[in-house]
Amino acid sequence: ILNIFESLGGDLRIGRRIASLFTKMVEKQSAVINQCFEELTDKIGAYRVLHNKNWDMDELIDRIRQHSGNKCIGQEHVLCIQDTTELSYDHIQGRLKEEDPDFGDGSMSLKKYSIFVHPTLLIDATSYLPLGFSSLRIWNRERVEGRKKTNRRATLPYKDKESYRWALAAKESVACIPSDVRKTIVGDRENDIYAFMEETLEAGCDFLIRSSHNRKCAVDDDFETLTELLIKRKPMGEYSFSLPGRKGRKNRTAIMEVRFMPITIHAPHSNAGGKEKLDVYCVHVKERADSVPSAEEPIEWRLVTSHEVTNLTQAVQCIEWYKCRWLIEELFRVTKSKGFTIENVQLEDGESTKKLIALTFLAALKCLALKRSYDTKREDVSASIIFTDVQVVVLQVLMKMIHSKSPRAKDGRNPFKERSLPWATWIIARLQGWCDMGKDTRPGYITIKKGLQIFEHQVAFYMSLKDVYKE
Repeated sequence: ILNIFESLGGDLRIGRRIASLFTKMVEKQSAVINQCFEELTDKIGAYRVLHNKNWDMDELIDRIRQHSGNKCIGQEHVLCIQDTTELSYDHIQGRLKEEDPDFGDGSMSLKKYSIFVHPTLLIDATSYLPLGFSSLRIWNRERVEGRKKTNRRATLPYKDKESYRWALAAKESVACIPSDVRKTIVGDRENDIYAFMEETLEAGCDFLIRSSHNRKCAVDDDFETLTELLIKRKPMGEYSFSLPGRKGRKNRTAIMEVRFMPITIHAPHSNAGGKEKLDVYCVHVKERADSVPSAEEPIEWRLVTSHEVTNLTQAVQCIEWYKCRWLIEELFRVTKSKGFTIENVQLEDGESTKKLIALTFLAALKCLALKRSYDTKREDVSASIIFTDVQVVVLQVLMKMIHSKSPRAKDGRNPFKERSLPWATWIIARLQGWCDMGKDTRPGYITIKKGLQIFEHQVAFYMSLKDVYKE
């Protein structure tokens, strides 16, 4: 990854300084400069390189996309998962210039110092491990006095709407991913736009989106709403998965009824000049009534995809791919409040803040990769793809210490192959106090993030000891 920063802005020194800043951000798992560096001179150097006008955010993003596309070489199929998050800096508006063109209106009328981020996260469709970003759009809206949602004109052409970013992400994905790799855009209900589906297919991508519109569709001789068509279908099979508990939802094994069928979606009247119809597939999955705890609503997804779905195996595969969409929500969580705290930075200008945001999303991939390797139990993936040889040695030492404390207990025995990536994740999580209690217990992203911070202190201590003994 450090090769991304080489000679940014045409200057080798700038690239080295950015690489140094990025390395510290990964080590400290923070975007706040004061938390990344201890020495004042290092902090000043980091601020200066972010304010340097000789390189810009767009150049950095182009490098990230190129690097991510190269990571896709040799892959058969990648998922391009996209969504939007808002970052607000109104809490430091006293330190910001009102005329700064790199801040703008937020989603709420009172927010005037907001920046939006729309990443497209690349996931290997087989291993479900992150590969990078095929698109990373960072922008702000103009400030408009009295802006309201009702001011948005439904008659605007699709390409003039802010929602066109979904289609642009598909085109940018095609531009950086090798042509022999199959690409599938995965999106939530905001993607349920006919023009988006049409442009995504024209760009050379498949799509898998959650339907929000109960639009009328054609199936054989029937022309009814999706809901009416699905009611007529009997379940073609069942599918179960472990559903983690959260506020208002109990932890359980959800048993899902699966339905699927080919459908024809007709273009709306506003889609003049485009295709009149799209032949796609609908996959409907709904939790079985006896699987739902009392006072809870059943889990239900209605998915629309360009992938062929003619049997239960293909339907379940689409469901598994769609479940990966939650990864981008976790990415936002890691970069924000309890993770890298990107909204806590105080750079006093939007241009530098946007540069730091791009670096933060790239730095967050380490935590994301560790978590995914654990969840998917990818023991064939070596820890060396993320950790240096010295860091792997420290992990082995820490593992011996953990085992010696409770050699007979489950939480003292690492269940994964030594030197594999999930093996490393298990140790990192234990440093934060997480215990392997069995029954499919998994460490969370924030636990791994905090464990990485502790681990970097351990590595620094180990290196200091080595230097002392050399002397």
